[in-house]
Amino acid sequence: MSKSIRITNATLRSLRAKDKDYFIRDSQLRGFHIKVPPSGRAVYQVEARMSGVGKLKKFKIASVQEMDLPQARERAVEALQNIREGIDPSSVKKAREFEGMKFSTLFEDYIENKDLKESTLKEYRSLYRGRMQHWARKRVIDITKHEIRDWFNQGRRKTVRQANKAFTLLNSLMNYAQVSEIIDKNPCELVTKAGLRQSSPKRTTIISSEDLGKFWTAFTDFDFQKDSQKVARDVIVLQLCTGLRPIEARSLKWETVDFERKKFKVLNTKNGSDHLLPMTQLTYAMFRERQKDKAGSDYVFRIKGGNTKSPHVTDYRKTLNKICELAEIERVRPHDLRRTVATALNDIEVGYADDMHIMNHSSAHITASTYIQQNLEKIRKILQRLVDYYDLKIPVIEDERYSPYTTGTIRNKVYNIGELSADLLRPEESRVLSSMVESEYWEG
Repeated sequence: MSKSIRITNATLRSLRAKDKDYFIRDSQLRGFHIKVPPSGRAVYQVEARMSGVGKLKKFKIASVQEMDLPQARERAVEALQNIREGIDPSSVKKAREFEGMKFSTLFEDYIENKDLKESTLKEYRSLYRGRMQHWARKRVIDITKHEIRDWFNQGRRKTVRQANKAFTLLNSLMNYAQVSEIIDKNPCELVTKAGLRQSSPKRTTIISSEDLGKFWTAFTDFDFQKDSQKVARDVIVLQLCTGLRPIEARSLKWETVDFERKKFKVLNTKNGSDHLLPMTQLTYAMFRERQKDKAGSDYVFRIKGGNTKSPHVTDYRKTLNKICELAEIERVRPHDLRRTVATALNDIEVGYADDMHIMNHSSAHITASTYIQQNLEKIRKILQRLVDYYDLKIPVIEDERYSPYTTGTIRNKVYNIGELSADLLRPEESRVLSSMVESEYWEG
């Protein structure tokens, strides 16, 4: 139902709700009308065909209660003109709302609407504070592509890796602004389309097979006195025995550690899944040692005092560096330990599927949860082989009749559990025996 009259203030005062929507169309300004729904909350609207010939476009201006008639007419004239020129007034309205948005507001809006992990959120805030703070009070629409190009070029002179990380975040922010219709075009396109980005050199540092013996010998000889050193010691043990990422290892919670079934679970890993792993003799001893220092903490690797706000250890590079110095090998970072495990698994000839699941790499071909549940004991044996591989690089037996290497060395020297037995042949005797076995296999 609709009627056409010249809309006046008297018309507004006479509006009454009915059972159905009805319209009061203005006879003076074609396309301008008032919609009155059953709720009685009347609104100013316009309607016209896009570019004069296209689809009929309706646009709400405001509530009758929120805007007076003269202002509504003024807005109606503008909206109708935009529609007839092929411009969507909704886009104009959004642009007007977002026109004054500051960059800091965009950043907060972005992270609020993204489901980010704690570690990712922390990294984003660090990048924002360190590399984008100068834009905080600037309007998003005022940030130009040339400004971004100069900012990026300046940043990569210091470090390409961090410049690329910061640019990736900024590009995501501007894409978000574009799809939210805050800006018409992403100003980061100049950097991407002009090919100004350089690939960050991939880190490939590991503790090589040749240096593993030096590292573990130094590790088992190291005098872990301070609490922070003992925590670092145990995180390193866990990483090198499982291949966990640093954040996954150091943020492990007691609620996921099952001493009865000798297994533990890492929650919400990088690939979005939980990661179930079995304990070995060494990691079991490590967890028991940590349990002595639990003191009500939710985290396995808790911090006593210190200046950090984190309830678990966040940085153990200092202790790791000292161990490397004692071993007289190149320094490694915590994430290098993960690559070291991947290399060691290859050295002991672990199959592709088992390697993928131990390292918790995503695979479209295998269902991780089913595989791990059914093969936990198999994975335990593989991880024990990994520990044995480490043990057999530490010379500890002094009896010249036997090999200087044996199993259980790390557990014995670090946690004082188990006894070391000289039960392995010396290398030259082992080679003779291997030759005999080989001959027997082929010749009978």
